[in-house]
Amino acid sequence: MPGEPKLLLLSPSEGFGGGIERVAKAVEEAWPGRVERVDLYRRKKVDVAAGQPLVKLGFTLRALAAGLRTRPRIILSLHIGVLPVATALALAFRARLALMGLGREVWVRLPAWERFLVRRCSRLLAISSFTAEYFARRVGVRAERISIIRLPVGPLFQTALMSRETAPNGDSPLRLLSVSRIVPECRYKGLFSVAESLPEIISRMPDMRWVVVGGGDDLPRLRARCDELDVSAYVDFREDIDDAGLLAAYREADLFVLPSVAEPDADPPTGEGFGIVYVEAACFGLPSIASVKGGGALDFIEDGVSGITVPVDAPQALAETVERLGAAPEERHRLGEAARARVSSHHLPEHFARVLRAALAR
Repeated sequence: MPGEPKLLLLSPSEGFGGGIERVAKAVEEAWPGRVERVDLYRRKKVDVAAGQPLVKLGFTLRALAAGLRTRPRIILSLHIGVLPVATALALAFRARLALMGLGREVWVRLPAWERFLVRRCSRLLAISSFTAEYFARRVGVRAERISIIRLPVGPLFQTALMSRETAPNGDSPLRLLSVSRIVPECRYKGLFSVAESLPEIISRMPDMRWVVVGGGDDLPRLRARCDELDVSAYVDFREDIDDAGLLAAYREADLFVLPSVAEPDADPPTGEGFGIVYVEAACFGLPSIASVKGGGALDFIEDGVSGITVPVDAPQALAETVERLGAAPEERHRLGEAARARVSSHHLPEHFARVLRAALAR
């Protein structure tokens, strides 16, 4: 768009999936002017281990070439790992420098030189108040320096939101849904805790079903644990599904269950920087059960208002919560509608675009 500042967007990856790539796409779609995006790791171009010096050199040269083409006014780094390159380019092109904190990468205890680079950024952003709090602590800046940018839902979920699709509310068997990558580094998401609660839930609600959408290296371990607990007959694993299958899973569910736990002081830190899946569930009027230590997820899930939070590693408490909500369709509807209202008021693309532009321009 003529007259709008040109933006050079430096992202850590393209083609591997995950939250960072969704954020990068959201930024590209939200920015009103020209966006030149450069990714460190590109699935179709590079098949090497992370940290390969030649890959980083290639990224630096591509970012420099993009800067020479566009002469950006603003450079936005989506990961602290690419901040040194972003800093050098900002100096070279006299551009404003911004860094967005997404979660665990800015919860770590940063070395002095990285803290220095972050503090000299003219704009700091974070995707949740939880991430902003720990980002400020680690870097040593005032919390008010960090603008909170709430992530938007994608087009498929906007359609569900606008059509006011609603979670089941009848007498059919209760269907729980979890959507997550199932890999060792994501065990904090609580899928094994849900599995541990199933024997108690089944004893009270023998017709229930748990639908698990997602795949990864930890899936065999989760399947094995369900076998050990003798609950596999009640679990429907959906590893490889397309968009239509994912939407159908949300549409058929009664409760979204993901008791993810954030541990920002662990080494390394674990947990949700935000948790867009809770927002996606809400587009269907689907209430969520989260953890009392849910990290960024608690920006969206307010206990008793837009969802329910349960104690950490407490299968009995989780089972009791599921049983209570399973027997109370009116409460599920109330929670789901409140969650849907939060999507409509804070998580649409126009909200993201407005706050992003204001944060980078101020």
